[in-house]
Amino acid sequence: MTFILRIHKRPDGTLLLAICDKEVCGKKHVEGKLQIDTSITFYKGEEVTEEEVKKILPCATHLNLVGQKAVGLAKSMGYIQHEKILKISGVPYAECVIIQES
Repeated sequence: MTFILRIHKRPDGTLLLAICDKEVCGKKHVEGKLQIDTSITFYKGEEVTEEEVKKILPCATHLNLVGQKAVGLAKSMGYIQHEKILKISGVPYAECVIIQES
């Protein structure tokens, strides 16, 4: 399983991870008024494995996930609830804010 991962480090040191299934990255998905454009710079990153994603997810404070595999992996790890997943042109999309205890 291969993903495209872009790590956005915020000024306060927190991490926002943009994770896409390789197959949906670089495309624009539109359905009515909803759209997700994975061709923009926000999503352009490195090709990584499932194991690499599993290692970095606990370090993040915000997740932006596109694709069946990316959303499914975050869901299986307890980050995303099924009812919070949107589908845009059949492509699963979810966001997650993670509150870390000090």
